[in-house]
Amino acid sequence: MAIGLLLGWLIASLRAQQHGAQHETDLRLLEQSLQQAQLETASRQETLQSHEQLLRQNDLELRTLHSQLAAGQEEAATAQPLAQ
Repeated sequence: MAIGLLLGWLIASLRAQQHGAQHETDLRLLEQSLQQAQLETASRQETLQSHEQLLRQNDLELRTLHSQLAAGQEEAATAQPLAQ
């Protein structure tokens, strides 16, 4: 009977070790996945910030061009009556 108990305990111990090893493997895989997701998020955040900066620059350029166009139109409108 003692041999049976010892054998049962040994089998249970081996199974517990297998489960523990599997959990550690799963944990490492999840940590790697998390790290990869964090790197991708950081990369996308940098891309987003770059695009937002480009959008602000383009908006400023558009406003400048619009102001120049309005000034040119005003200048042309005031110069027309003088030419007539």
